[in-house]
Amino acid sequence: MTSRSEQRQHLNLSLHARQVIESDMSAFFLEQELSGFICRVIQCFASESDASITRASRKRRNQLERSVLTARYRASHPLDENLDNFDPTVTLTDEESRTIDSLVDDYVRQTLARMSSYPRDVPMKIRLRNNIYDMVHPANGSDWPEGRYYATAGDYLKAVVEDGLILKRCV
Repeated sequence: MTSRSEQRQHLNLSLHARQVIESDMSAFFLEQELSGFICRVIQCFASESDASITRASRKRRNQLERSVLTARYRASHPLDENLDNFDPTVTLTDEESRTIDSLVDDYVRQTLARMSSYPRDVPMKIRLRNNIYDMVHPANGSDWPEGRYYATAGDYLKAVVEDGLILKRCV
């Protein structure tokens, strides 16, 4: 585990991301330092960004399961247009589960390929806020969920920033 004195993180953002950050900082007349602004972007988007593969793949799995169960229900209850008697707790068949597993695996591969395709044009170092540092370096020794998808915390944080600036719902 790294000590809090090492909360500096190297990021290598795309030129587009850096320009959006500078534009937003001047548009909002923010006197905030670059590190603080980037941490704000991370804080706003980490929980909803596709860069958070664990959350995004769980969401995708839930959507697919619901679609399969709804389609199965509609096939067996064609007159129930409003799904009045639909029970989403019905168990999937083994074949349905394998198909969904395969689709989710493909989704994860495509998402990771997209997240790693952002250019690395502008190197910088930022200081992570405590909550962001704790997110990527859990203190209790537990595994960081995104660690199974990203080689480094910096890769994950870069993906969150790049994806967040594309989503642009917070800042």
